[in-house]
Amino acid sequence: MLILAIESSTSSAKAMLFDTETEKIVVEQQRYMAINDETALDPDKVLKQTLSVTKKISAGRKIDLIVLSGVWHSVFLADKNFKPVTKAYQWNSTIANQICSELRKNEEFLRNYYNKTGCMVNSIYPYFKLMYLSSEGYDLNKHYILGQGVYNTYFLTNRFITSECMVSGSGLMNIRSSKYDEELLNNLNITEENLPEIIHYNQTYPLTKKAAEYLGVSEGIPVVATSADGGLNQLGAEGFQNNEIMSFSVGTSAALRLSCSEPILNKNRSTWCYKTPLSYLAGASTSGAGSCTSWFMDKFFSGKTYDEVEEVCKQSLDTPIFLPFLYGERSPGWRDDLGASFEDVRPNHDIYNMYRSILEGTIFNCFQGYESLLSLSNIKPRIVLSGGILYSPLWTQICVDIFGQEMEASRNPQSSMFGAIILGLIVLNMKEQVRLLLKSENNEIISPDAINSDHYSGKYKNYLKWYEITHSYTI
Repeated sequence: MLILAIESSTSSAKAMLFDTETEKIVVEQQRYMAINDETALDPDKVLKQTLSVTKKISAGRKIDLIVLSGVWHSVFLADKNFKPVTKAYQWNSTIANQICSELRKNEEFLRNYYNKTGCMVNSIYPYFKLMYLSSEGYDLNKHYILGQGVYNTYFLTNRFITSECMVSGSGLMNIRSSKYDEELLNNLNITEENLPEIIHYNQTYPLTKKAAEYLGVSEGIPVVATSADGGLNQLGAEGFQNNEIMSFSVGTSAALRLSCSEPILNKNRSTWCYKTPLSYLAGASTSGAGSCTSWFMDKFFSGKTYDEVEEVCKQSLDTPIFLPFLYGERSPGWRDDLGASFEDVRPNHDIYNMYRSILEGTIFNCFQGYESLLSLSNIKPRIVLSGGILYSPLWTQICVDIFGQEMEASRNPQSSMFGAIILGLIVLNMKEQVRLLLKSENNEIISPDAINSDHYSGKYKNYLKWYEITHSYTI
């Protein structure tokens, strides 16, 4: 049998084909072309590029199941014919930061919203972007509200549906009932008719003739609606081993995740709680990771490769402190009004020192989230590291050294699509193959350097000092 995973990620169109007989995997991906603003994408361009990339590995093949993956927190408005009327605002869009800044002054609203949704008051969430669009004159009640993942599902199935996993990151769903929260919808002057129907992860719908022609396959293939890449990443890392593995992905952004059997919220509101297809998921996320390194490379190292820059960066541990809030802060403080900054810059520091400080600062921010998550668990889980960070031996080692513990480097660089394949096997009731497949994933073990870990332990305290100073400012 052949399972096809299709994903529209933050910056790339991706597809993966898995043969259940041979366990052979074929992957195709391509960065979105003609994209001027990665925080606000054209839904049709993303869809077409995703289908085009997928066709390279799907055309002429006998596909048995299609499973969709996409980013959490995407949102846009469409007319009653499902034609987009706004851009698809991504997680890294801060258009609602002023609205959120005012709402965070209301402690009662903060507490109630977090306890109800598992989400913080932050511009990443569609709920607050919808507030912004309403303030800009859009009548939300006259539009359909969806994200890129839902739009992809609609094109493939002609059904306006969403998974519990996907909608749990919207800020519109009650995390305990897994239903839209009526009070929150009333606040936006919308009803459930404006929103996709929430379905269970194992429901499938037939591929439409039009979509089949785009992909070069037969119509009627069962399609599993889009689940969020973060939830699928966790599923691909642990399968059914709830609470034993913490998935840690570092790409454009970064996230640490830990499965739980019921909603778990942090008293300090430093973590979030969403859903995977199979369980609840407590997590901590940062907006600054590869987004920061790519920004610095574009601005200061034009024409150089990452390998060339990092070869020089290996030479010195003497670096400034970098606060990685180029796109605002998520965990632990959720200040989307913050900006990035370099602190403790000395006359001897050059742009290579500053680049390395970005690698360090992004991981210090992740470590803050890790400490918050550990306070929710009575065990110290294994950490499985994945994402673009693994293409950088320097950044990977810095990460392990800062955490001061062994990590497993995922052998599959496309962890969320691999998770979609795992979900497909579960939907097909091939659970034994899931266990065997995950068991065969012999991840590389990466150990910390004791001297560097000791160095970073001291430097982390300095990072926290500057973090607290930054948080003392209000805008």
